[in-house]
Amino acid sequence: MANLNLARANDREIAEQLRAITEQANETVEKIEAAEARLEQAKAAASRSAAALAQSGDKQAEIEASLMVQAIEGYKTRSIGTAPMLLSEASVNEAIRLNQLLDEANSSTTDLLEELRSLLEDRRLSNLEAEQAALEAEQAQGELEAQLETLQEQQNVQIGLKEEAERRIDDWAGELTAYAREDAAVQDLIGRSAETVSTGVASPTNPSALGFQWPIQAPMTSPYGYRIHPVYGTRRLHAGIDLGAPRGTPIAASNDGTVIFAGVRGGYGNTVLVDHGGGIVTLYAHLSEFDTGEGQALTRGDIVGFVGATGTATGNHLHFEVRVNGGPVNPVNYLP
Repeated sequence: MANLNLARANDREIAEQLRAITEQANETVEKIEAAEARLEQAKAAASRSAAALAQSGDKQAEIEASLMVQAIEGYKTRSIGTAPMLLSEASVNEAIRLNQLLDEANSSTTDLLEELRSLLEDRRLSNLEAEQAALEAEQAQGELEAQLETLQEQQNVQIGLKEEAERRIDDWAGELTAYAREDAAVQDLIGRSAETVSTGVASPTNPSALGFQWPIQAPMTSPYGYRIHPVYGTRRLHAGIDLGAPRGTPIAASNDGTVIFAGVRGGYGNTVLVDHGGGIVTLYAHLSEFDTGEGQALTRGDIVGFVGATGTATGNHLHFEVRVNGGPVNPVNYLP
């Protein structure tokens, strides 16, 4: 997996890398479990081979002892002279009996030698199996250690990504909280101004008939409405529209009205609020400079300030809002 520059990565890249490293870590855990199982199997096979070798060793010693006894008995039997035994019927009978015993001993010896040969072959195979089991156990141990090291590396990356994601979630939550505070403050400003500003314009039944104009001629870069974070899934109301324009672009009052606020307003940065009566207020945010002041009466098209990127802004643009009785509405409905 390619290294990720956390400072430059966007939220979706962070989430994708976290998902990928989590999948890899889960796969590594499965490999570790398989390696542990192979190691246990190899150890069990080595233990069985060792037990078989020990048992066959005891059997080999037993057979070799029997062969030694038969060899001694055979030697004794062959040491008895046969000439005197031919002098009587009893001697002949004894000789016949001894020969029969020798034949039986020879047959027993042959069986023991065959059993010993088979046992030695079994021991040779058991030795090979023991060596193979030991080799497999060593390989399984090496694989297990390698996978454990890989898992540690993956977990370190995972921790870093999780910490970054959590930091960004906290930032996003902080922005939501800050927006809520700013929105409440704006509504408070509008509420207080309503007590002193004339409300000679009636509430519209058809907003487009009010004659509001665009504050600047520029493309809309972000519309009004709820924004759903692409990674965290949280919702935040974008209470206005963003119009992208160069720094210093003049901003016109959208309609006749009175400036009720011109100053710094948290994440809005340099902000102007214009009361148009009838509970309708327009807001102009992120200004680089002001060209009006609180209490000033404006005619539609008068300059209130200039485009900038003050407050919480990633680039030069005008954030424009229309509020009715303090609450934000879609500005597009009030524009030509």
